[in-house]
Amino acid sequence: MPMGQRDFVVAEDLVPEVVGVGCLRQVLDEGSITYLAVSEGSRRRGIGSIVVADLLARCSARGIKRVTLEVAEENSSAISLYKNHRFEIIGRRKNYYAGNVDALVMSLQIESPCEIDSESTAC
Repeated sequence: MPMGQRDFVVAEDLVPEVVGVGCLRQVLDEGSITYLAVSEGSRRRGIGSIVVADLLARCSARGIKRVTLEVAEENSSAISLYKNHRFEIIGRRKNYYAGNVDALVMSLQIESPCEIDSESTAC
């Protein structure tokens, strides 16, 4: 992937209806999850986890060694989702979001290809 390009992952329901979206930006051997959303009626069904797993499988397949993201400190559901995928909090951005809400900076080191999900078709 050329420097600075993005991948978008879209999850659809059977209807079909878009229920989840994720965006990954790659620069050299680093990736950043710049956007992740799941429709309100589709939350708590594992869709966010599927989208994150797909994004991480793409990272692993491309040799990305580190993935970062920002998440609102008050978004406990998203923080739990990322922690379940082994992201760790590495910093804080004060007043990053509207309403003076801080962002937590989270990071995941990828040690070897396909470490993220050994069942992924990307491996």
